[in-house]
Amino acid sequence: MPKNSSNFVFLTILRPKRTGLSFVVYVSPKGNVAHGPRIKASNKYGDKASEGDWFTITIEDEPHVIGESTGLKRSDVQMAKKWVRVNKEELLKIWEDDIDAFDADLQQV
Repeated sequence: MPKNSSNFVFLTILRPKRTGLSFVVYVSPKGNVAHGPRIKASNKYGDKASEGDWFTITIEDEPHVIGESTGLKRSDVQMAKKWVRVNKEELLKIWEDDIDAFDADLQQV
């Protein structure tokens, strides 16, 4: 078992076909983290995920970007924020570990 196993959280990869975005989004339950609800988004276009190459978007009425979205156009980052707004309730259920990401009724944008 990893030394910091209490901080270990599974990330579910949601590919463009599922989200309607042109890049991968990562969702997970909160686990033992101290910060508020959030998702991660890839800084690269396409449906392949790269470890550590992401930025964060908060899950709230007006989502905020944390970190740098260096590989994406500004309009695509805005679309990701819209996706979070549209799917806020389902994303919060995933965050609270009330539902599995694969069972969530997520809408495409």
